[in-house]
Amino acid sequence: MQILCWLTTFPCAPRRRVRRPRYRVAQPRSPAQCTPMPASALRALIALAAAADAFSPAAQTKPRHLVLIVADDLGYADLGYTGSEIRTPNIDGLANNGVKLGSFYVQRACSPTRAALLTGRYNIRYGFQSGVLTDHNNYSLPLDETLLPQFVRRTRAAKAHAVGKWHLGYHQWEHTPTYRGFDTYLGYYSGDADYFTHQGSCGGYDLHLAERPNCGANCSRPMWEAQGVYSTHLFTGRAVSLIEAHDPRLSLFLYLPYQARATGRGRGRGRVTVTVTVTVTVRVRVRVRVLVTVRVLVRVRVRVWGG
Repeated sequence: MQILCWLTTFPCAPRRRVRRPRYRVAQPRSPAQCTPMPASALRALIALAAAADAFSPAAQTKPRHLVLIVADDLGYADLGYTGSEIRTPNIDGLANNGVKLGSFYVQRACSPTRAALLTGRYNIRYGFQSGVLTDHNNYSLPLDETLLPQFVRRTRAAKAHAVGKWHLGYHQWEHTPTYRGFDTYLGYYSGDADYFTHQGSCGGYDLHLAERPNCGANCSRPMWEAQGVYSTHLFTGRAVSLIEAHDPRLSLFLYLPYQARATGRGRGRGRVTVTVTVTVTVRVRVRVRVLVTVRVLVRVRVRVWGG
């Protein structure tokens, strides 16, 4: 299916600075007065508006499909197309065949960035300005915030699926993905987990499968059969199967926030065998230089942290 667009968000700067507590209870919204945006930001918002318009009832009846892929904790300078020595051929291909939005800002950490991405609002407006959500707390993204899948489902008949990392709060079922606009969800709720064992920072097994909307107690279940499966392969397989099984007469929104390349918990596991050819130059007493080629087999055990 066609990727419709890349989505990004831009903060709307208030005219007056208002002091806010570190965490606050969400208050009713009021229209914000905003300062003029830079031209680059305005162009990006126009692109976002065009994408949203494609999902509106007034748009043509042909279904539109949006796949939103998120690479966690990936630095701008860690991409091949930005000049990095790190090879990222798949991301480079998407960038070279699409639109690159390079004039925008994200937060320094996980939860605030993905909250801004899904709400389209700056994170100080709902108490996410202080960093990532920690485990064992009772704070989540407020329920009065409308998320992107909820907007898509309001505007036209569509299916919305989430695969991967959530990290927006899970202390009550109402704060989990299938209560926030997604039809199905496969992934982990906490901030980080082991790539293979799926033991999460929450202190237990953190890989969950929910296969219908509002899937809470007696519906959502731990995906025990995925123990030992590398999360990137697991999430990719799930995304492909959802796309292949999708009814083409309906629009599709697929939110795919990978675990990679975030740091995982535990030691991880993985082995690779490397064959190294070493060329050695030695001197002998008869003053003749002899070139000796030695073939050395080196076995290296590699820790897998970030995929």
